[in-house]
Amino acid sequence: MDTRILGWLLKYKVSRSLPIDEHGNPVYALEFYGFESDVETPSMYAPEFANHMKSSLGEDSFSPFEKEKWRDTGIYIIRSFMNHLEKIRSRISEHQKVFDILFKRKGVVYGGFIRDAISGDVSDDIDVLVSDLYVQDFYFDLLADGYTESYDAKNGTFNFTKEGELRVEVSECEEDPDKEPLLSTAPADFDVNLLGYNGSLFYNVSNPDYPVHLITKNIDAMETIHISPTVYEERKEKVLKRGYKIK
Repeated sequence: MDTRILGWLLKYKVSRSLPIDEHGNPVYALEFYGFESDVETPSMYAPEFANHMKSSLGEDSFSPFEKEKWRDTGIYIIRSFMNHLEKIRSRISEHQKVFDILFKRKGVVYGGFIRDAISGDVSDDIDVLVSDLYVQDFYFDLLADGYTESYDAKNGTFNFTKEGELRVEVSECEEDPDKEPLLSTAPADFDVNLLGYNGSLFYNVSNPDYPVHLITKNIDAMETIHISPTVYEERKEKVLKRGYKIK
């Protein structure tokens, strides 16, 4: 192999034959074998990156010796990455219509809904990010579907409610979703509240370069890292009531 190529070059694998986890859910994994164990690619791009490398190089580019060597010395596993996505998609399917509207307008659901979908808790609302390029169309779509609009002056967000459906809290952002991930401008409070999903990308809406699996690992362990130097007591209490231990 050409050792000038850094990163995860050997193998991409999504396996459905792995054992179930402690909750009885099938465990999925993305595996990257390389020789630089401290090199990471942002986990939200992992599937695309791995597919690109596999198609570019091909598994036949590596000898059995190389495979074993790099399996032992440089393995990068995003454990349960696909399992977490499956949980999120399953929860989304329970309220498919509002998410169809959101993803049609290239928005992102983030925060508590993603956290709760992974942990198995129940959410009664969703926080969403929508680019100012599409937000007016998103508002019109919700109103046409029977939602009622209100404005939250404290948080500077528009809220939409409909009987029997999740309450939708909308934050606008400036990014163009066709060119870059949407980012939250709200102060980050706890890491477990920073995950977002737009129907294809699963990433940290505060810092897209921060590996997703470090946050999902905390959610699985019911632990969280305090991000903001100042945090509203009500947010802290919400996290504690959910059963999380603040590290």
